[in-house]
Amino acid sequence: MKKRLLVRAAVALSITAAIVPALAGGAPTPVYSVSCASGVQTQATWQRSKVVQVTVEWTAPAGSGVTFSTVDAPASRTPPRGFLVTSTPSSNGIEPESTTVRFQRSDGVTDQETAACS
Repeated sequence: MKKRLLVRAAVALSITAAIVPALAGGAPTPVYSVSCASGVQTQATWQRSKVVQVTVEWTAPAGSGVTFSTVDAPASRTPPRGFLVTSTPSSNGIEPESTTVRFQRSDGVTDQETAACS
């Protein structure tokens, strides 16, 4: 009887030892998506992350001498997911080559994603 109880306790401990580290693995990995349509819009989305601020920067073609304004916007109030849509800028017919979006999280970490503009 005691032996059977000890075996069951050992099995329960083994199962617990295998499961608990997987559960305590921390927060899920954030998922980000960025798209840029020249002359139309730039869109950024996030999931599994409490984003508080989003910064969008566009890069002009080398040698064009053009600088595009940066957009800083507070994140939508739907953590842990959200989105930002803004117009893609143009200057005298010059379109950006790419956009870089920085996602500032509530824990102080900033993640970054870059996408080509097409």
